[in-house]
Amino acid sequence: MPHRRDGAHTRVGEAPACAREVRLWTGCLSPGSGRGYAGRIADDADIAWLTAHPLDALDVLGRVVGDGARSATAVFVGTVRADADVREVVVLDYEAYAGMAEREMAAICAEAAERFDAVCAMAHRTGAVPVGQPSVAAACAAPGDEAALDACEWMVDRVKERVPVWKLQRFADGGTEWSQGA
Repeated sequence: MPHRRDGAHTRVGEAPACAREVRLWTGCLSPGSGRGYAGRIADDADIAWLTAHPLDALDVLGRVVGDGARSATAVFVGTVRADADVREVVVLDYEAYAGMAEREMAAICAEAAERFDAVCAMAHRTGAVPVGQPSVAAACAAPGDEAALDACEWMVDRVKERVPVWKLQRFADGGTEWSQGA
């Protein structure tokens, strides 16, 4: 059974019915490939994906390097931290409106590419993410260091504002609390 893209709010990260394949935007990857990303969103280098697998910041970085016109690359990796105000966090459980989230992430990459003359990519985790593990990664290659850093920061701020991702904070005391925004 393929992942639903009919607009219904579904929990991302649940294994597909055929456990031998990982869902891609346009196809499937073979098991053992070590990749768990949602695939290319566009034909150009501006890409974004959700994944239920551990984030690989080098995979995100690899999507933007190699363009001889851009001499600076910036990478942002957001990790789950243990403290939320005064309560100790054990794990964050991310859910997303998958189709909309991936489209919005791709739009953010495209806007950053145009605004900063950059090549951009980003990935966001879904499912349970323990303290200390990455939950979001963004990479930008631009003509200069200031543009690359600014593009990365701009993208992360837009993800928090626009992408339909929710997190359930699970605390050491057994309590939970929902919040929106990566």
